[in-house]
Amino acid sequence: MNYYNLLGIRKNATQEKIREAYRRLARKHHPDLNPNDTHAEKKFKEINEASEVLSNPNSRRKYDLFGNNWKKRNKNIRQDVKINLENEKFFYGFEFEKDNLFVKSKTYQSSSMNHNFGPLWNGSNSKANFASSEISMSITLLEAKLGTKRILNLNIDSKIRKFEVKIPKGVDTDSIIRIYPDKSSELLIRIQVLSNDKFIRKGDNLYMDIYVPFEDLIIGGEAEVQTLINKVNIKIPPGSKNRQKIRLQGQGMPKQNSPNSLGDLFVTLNPVFPNSLSSKQKDIIQTFKNS
Repeated sequence: MNYYNLLGIRKNATQEKIREAYRRLARKHHPDLNPNDTHAEKKFKEINEASEVLSNPNSRRKYDLFGNNWKKRNKNIRQDVKINLENEKFFYGFEFEKDNLFVKSKTYQSSSMNHNFGPLWNGSNSKANFASSEISMSITLLEAKLGTKRILNLNIDSKIRKFEVKIPKGVDTDSIIRIYPDKSSELLIRIQVLSNDKFIRKGDNLYMDIYVPFEDLIIGGEAEVQTLINKVNIKIPPGSKNRQKIRLQGQGMPKQNSPNSLGDLFVTLNPVFPNSLSSKQKDIIQTFKNS
């Protein structure tokens, strides 16, 4: 099985391209949308496997070197961690409970991790090895704005331990949350914020399009806008241009380093033209044109 062909991407695809391909194919083949379809269920599992391997730089590098035998070439495995995501919200309300998520833990030295993730043991420079594993966790844009939590059941050495993972406000895709199952291991949780049909996120700001009657752009007007959490009324200035943006301060995403500070929402105006005009309306426009 070729992970790149499975996702329909090139071998040099960026992480964004990998995420886009995964979201598109996962929606298409999700078992909840294809009940009793064993082919779709198998495809969905293969897509998840491909995405997990290629989204992790370490496993992707090994896969590129060794192909489907990449797992056998990993000489630093210390233990297997069986992870069950309890009530993991998946793709706009689907519940992801069926399959346990298996990851291989890898042995790192704490000093080698400081460059990418900062000190892991309260600034200690100890050279002792510890086991570090990584999983991906999907949340919605609304959850990223408000903050949320997940429950993880970890089966380590035949003992079930439950961990509450608090996801702070303002997290973005590839944000890392750490939990420490014991003194010799850590679990890195890489956040994946699902795309939203209405909003595009760029840093702390959100962008959306609305459609208003063309005459409101000319003479001004008002419009009701559904933000991520509430409805607000905006004023459309007279003489507004096509694709002009209106800025709504404080309606964006919480800033990661200062969650009580919010980015902005930029609303892009798009004119809507009538399919037909009455004779009177045509005369008015003609008069305007000739004036």
